Amino acid sequence: MGRPSLADVRRPQLLDAYAACLARYGVEGTTLERVAEEVGVTRGLVRHYLGNREEVLRALGEHVREGYAAWLENLVEASEENERLDAVIAGILSEQPRELYSVIDALFDEAHRDPHIAAVLREIYTGFEHAMEVELAVALPGSNPKARRQVAYAIVCMAFAETDFDQIAFRPDRREAARAIARTLVDTLR
Repeated sequence: MGRPSLADVRRPQLLDAYAACLARYGVEGTTLERVAEEVGVTRGLVRHYLGNREEVLRALGEHVREGYAAWLENLVEASEENERLDAVIAGILSEQPRELYSVIDALFDEAHRDPHIAAVLREIYTGFEHAMEVELAVALPGSNPKARRQVAYAIVCMAFAETDFDQIAFRPDRREAARAIARTLVDTLR
């Protein structure tokens, strides 16, 4: 009997390392050598498990989508029902998912060349928007569905704009201002 495949262990490990390098060095600075060094394996092993650049970026998009969904699900599950909306708003406008956001930003650069990556990014954003809309509906069941979608979309836009502001060292107190604006938007649904 042959040895069991290590792909189920190595692939996520390498994708996490690739994401970390991408967040740290950007698309151009992320090399298979850096990823290999991050994990402590050879460049050839990285290529064996992840494939060529296009395959790596596609797999990374899928990996990030799954990680993002898990992060959001854990955030919701860890909160009491009457506190979930505030927890989600505070969570997305916090430092927590910054590495995910940085990787998403890097994937945006590739999305115009690769329709698969563009589709994965749309899934991430629409999944996030849907989760926010669900929490708005739970917290404010009598609110207008169209208005909830608009508020959810606005909060998603603010959350991802915050990452761009982080990259230019925008004042950190702006994050609290964004949370206040999100609460104001939610109050329009009451």
